[in-house]
Amino acid sequence: MPDAVPLSAFDGISVVLGPNEPYRFVWNHVDDAEKYQLTVLREDSTLVHSKEYTTNVADVKLPVGRYGDKV
Repeated sequence: MPDAVPLSAFDGISVVLGPNEPYRFVWNHVDDAEKYQLTVLREDSTLVHSKEYTTNVADVKLPVGRYGDKV
């Protein structure tokens, strides 16, 4: 997507979640997309989560850490 602006969890944004509370990822809907691949990586590039979704929303439980994501 040529006009897409990358966002990163490494830009100083902090989110505090309760125990066992998932983080909600939401991204822009793409016309005619049948599914989306969400990938979440730790700051050191270790894969934490990778799954396909049929909607543009995903709730993912993550351990404490710093993450980046891409769809």
